[in-house]
Amino acid sequence: MALSNRDKVGRGLELLAEGLKPFVARYMSAKLPAGKDWVEVLSARDGAKHGTSKTYSSDDPRFLLKVLTEDWRAFDGALSRVEQSYASELRDVGNRWAHNDGFSPDDTTRALDTMERLLTAAGAAPIAERVGKIRVDHQRSQYEELTRRTVRAAVGTVSAPGTGLKAWQEIIRPHRDVASGDFNAAEFAADLHQVATGQAQQSEYTDPVEFFSRTYLTQGLHDLLGRAVRRLSGDGNASPVVNLQTNFGGGKTHSMLALYHLFSGLPAGAFAQGVQDIVGGVDLTALRVAPVTLVGTHLSPSQPLIKPDGTQVNTLWGSWPGNWAAGTPTTPSPWRIRAARRPVKR
Repeated sequence: MALSNRDKVGRGLELLAEGLKPFVARYMSAKLPAGKDWVEVLSARDGAKHGTSKTYSSDDPRFLLKVLTEDWRAFDGALSRVEQSYASELRDVGNRWAHNDGFSPDDTTRALDTMERLLTAAGAAPIAERVGKIRVDHQRSQYEELTRRTVRAAVGTVSAPGTGLKAWQEIIRPHRDVASGDFNAAEFAADLHQVATGQAQQSEYTDPVEFFSRTYLTQGLHDLLGRAVRRLSGDGNASPVVNLQTNFGGGKTHSMLALYHLFSGLPAGAFAQGVQDIVGGVDLTALRVAPVTLVGTHLSPSQPLIKPDGTQVNTLWGSWPGNWAAGTPTTPSPWRIRAARRPVKR
């Protein structure tokens, strides 16, 4: 059964409480004498202020957001003014949800996006990623619904029999998981971090040959891969830095995966003909390329990375899995690509 917009917001609030709880407890406890329970202190303070008994729970997302906005001095330096405004916005979302108000598709997208941003600011990147998956699934379903309406409208304008659009089942063969109805929409979203760390399960994302056999080489992707090959093979006129900036679904992650797999150590002949045409006469196996992947949502200064050997890492460079092999320093090639989603207007 598909989740309603209100259900998605409710699930997001549950995850928000899970991610904010340790963050709020850490900073509130630091402001109190040792042994004092910060929740009990706030309950007593507010009870005395309002003349009624107050009972709070650190598992309540609305209470945690209240603390972030009303006791903001405790988090001075931990959250910027913009990040504190996320908490203010989400207090309104929590109140609307508690009063059984409805949420439009755009309201739902914005609420989940703001939760994701606040969790990231609070150092709860893994939980922010879970909220992000809810948001991505929601946006995908909205896009699919919009596509269905557009197609229905287009077919409805055709009056002559037999001249309308054919059913998609007559033109394409869906992925076996889609055809059987046994799939998770989140699995169809590429994840650079999971691929780079060996956590991804889908071979179409992890296997370089299969990845390119399933990838349509657009003009933009053709240009990007061509620049990288030329730069790394010694062409000083090729761009040394490429900045990808698109709206959601613009292909940033897919482009970075394409670069990651192109320089995986395989010869050009292993890939589809389109890739071979891009590479030309360059011997990919002769290039010295050390891929480095830094996914910002998995890095946080408040949550240092612990390497397999027990070393605590606080820097971006040390966070790269390729540097985890002690005594094997590697110098990356002088070519960089970075991607960023266009900022959401608020």
